[in-house]
Amino acid sequence: MVNVTDYREIVDAIKVLKEGKKGYITNFYIDMVKVDDWIKSGIIQMKKSNQSLFLFKKNEGFVNMFFFTTSFEFLKQSLSELKIEIKESHIVVDLIGRKSDITLLSEIFRSNDFYDYITLNRMSKNTTIISPLQQNFSLTNASIKQANNILNLFHTYFDPISEQLPSYKEIVDWIRLGHISLYEHDGKIAGFVIYDLNGLTSYLRYWFVHPMHRNNKIGSILLNKFFNDSQATKRQLFWVIQSNENAIKRYKHYGFESENLYDLIMTNKNIKYEAESN
Repeated sequence: MVNVTDYREIVDAIKVLKEGKKGYITNFYIDMVKVDDWIKSGIIQMKKSNQSLFLFKKNEGFVNMFFFTTSFEFLKQSLSELKIEIKESHIVVDLIGRKSDITLLSEIFRSNDFYDYITLNRMSKNTTIISPLQQNFSLTNASIKQANNILNLFHTYFDPISEQLPSYKEIVDWIRLGHISLYEHDGKIAGFVIYDLNGLTSYLRYWFVHPMHRNNKIGSILLNKFFNDSQATKRQLFWVIQSNENAIKRYKHYGFESENLYDLIMTNKNIKYEAESN
């Protein structure tokens, strides 16, 4: 593996693999801005193997692996060669696509000593006109001085493997855009909602209520804030744990429907997802 020092190294490697090929298979859907941040932080490495490219992003306690290849057979061969080298590391891979796509990919990874961790399903709804949000003095936009407090809540209550915890810089960027809304109680954060606005799509990234303040309608207030801020878009979307039936029922109540798009998270360590960590 070699350290990546410039995004063009990744682009050039992918270009070589695609040359003369009709299609490709990948889970690398990360925007250039985020990858550039990873490169500047020195946390991303690259390895070429048998008509496949692998990228490794270091986290605390595990490594996210991304792949780019031009056939299922090439991926299978490359993983077989790679698995000895990565055996001592905790590797996490997201397989994203329709059920049929994921079925083929997951079989390849299972045959190379990977295990299922959790499956996410994407849900979405079309934008509808809603009543203006009533003024609530407990609901505020996050400030830069609260960034560390928000980051601490992520590390305390979120599962780092399945929920792709943001960095301090990402939190600050959302704050500057006005895309983090807080619900405060006695000067402390009782909940927050974080979202991205990408053209005509609004992406709900995180929706959290502190365990001490649940069942107080704070979640509904935060979600309605997200809906109000998304009025200029045509669609809202987010990911939910496929097995969380209660959450899915609640989201359907708000008009969301499941799409045929899934994210199967696998690891090379036989560990189980702990629902209590959320």
